[in-house]
Amino acid sequence: MRTTKTCLLSLLLALFALPAFADDALISEIIRLDEARRAQVKRLHVEYDVVQKVGDKTLYEFRGNIWEKNGKDKCRYRIKRQYYGFDEDENKARILVLDVSADSSVKYVFRAPPEGFPIKAAPSLSNSKEYMNYVIQGYEARIVKNPTYIWPESDHPFITLDLPSIEYTSPSTSYKDLFEKAAPKRVEKIKNEAGDDVVQVEFVGEKGENTSWDGWTVTIDFNLSKGGLFSKKTSRFIYADDAYPASRGETIVTKFEECRKGHWYPQEVQTSRYDGEDKLTSRKTTTITEFTLNKKSKNQLRPVQFPENSLVEETDANKITQRTTHIWGKKKSHKHFTDDRELAKYMGQYYSIGPYAHEEPPKSVLPIRFSLLVLGALFVATGIYLRRLKKKRQQSDSV
Repeated sequence: MRTTKTCLLSLLLALFALPAFADDALISEIIRLDEARRAQVKRLHVEYDVVQKVGDKTLYEFRGNIWEKNGKDKCRYRIKRQYYGFDEDENKARILVLDVSADSSVKYVFRAPPEGFPIKAAPSLSNSKEYMNYVIQGYEARIVKNPTYIWPESDHPFITLDLPSIEYTSPSTSYKDLFEKAAPKRVEKIKNEAGDDVVQVEFVGEKGENTSWDGWTVTIDFNLSKGGLFSKKTSRFIYADDAYPASRGETIVTKFEECRKGHWYPQEVQTSRYDGEDKLTSRKTTTITEFTLNKKSKNQLRPVQFPENSLVEETDANKITQRTTHIWGKKKSHKHFTDDRELAKYMGQYYSIGPYAHEEPPKSVLPIRFSLLVLGALFVATGIYLRRLKKKRQQSDSV
């Protein structure tokens, strides 16, 4: 009798455990497919277009973006972005190009208007007006040692598996990383509208710190028929204030492409935002126009170059109080300074009418400027004396 009860109890426990085992098997499968796909990618060249619309109005079109993977944790990209604050109207955006080469140790960043390519020499630092205009146009050069993030600061052609409960994710975040950081509430195998086998995973969260929402739900579809690739994500946020309706976001891969047998990629992706459940407020469409796997493309990007004469600021993410300023020469630093006072002295001496003219000049220049200042004061004093003398004579003549 005891044996029978034991068997029945074991059977019940096994039946209750089956869904968990099934969940583990489905998650393990999509992780395996993700790792197999990542192992195949040694180098990658992607060209893509981005179109952002708000209602019926096109907010921007960024065409001809390039992103490359050139080894483990090495990427190279040239992308277009909107920047604000360059014009008197702070709400007016300017389109600039971000040209970047990055790995885990150093990041080279050159920003310029689209017409800034191919690279030309910057105006001479001795010409204050021309160089300041160069900066106002959006030109900037930076070197970042030990960068915190090597991925693009905004648009890229890949889908980020981000959740409100995870602080930072990027396209390099693997499925394994995702499931280690967040536990799903539901895992289910379904068929989508196209008849593909899909693993649908649901994550649920509560109110976060410093947020206006009271809870969230994110559902992600992983398409087994397309190598386990992400195919759809729906996000829903419930706000603590009842005056605000729940908002919804949706990212869908509208078109897959197979670059070689078994290796799929998302050729077209649409990301939509809704006010409430159904009112579409904005939609961004990313379309990959070229996908070159494990070989060089005809449009392969060359190393990042800084224009001659430009000021290049170098920082270290691990030593935020340290900064080096380079005066760039032909393809390398011509002179560099780690002390702002030394830089000011150099600029004041050799570029006395440039952007550093307001800084304290070197001591060798001070006597000359002091003499000019005294001479100017004498001219002013003499002028005042002569005007007073003339006025006194006029008063005497009138008497």
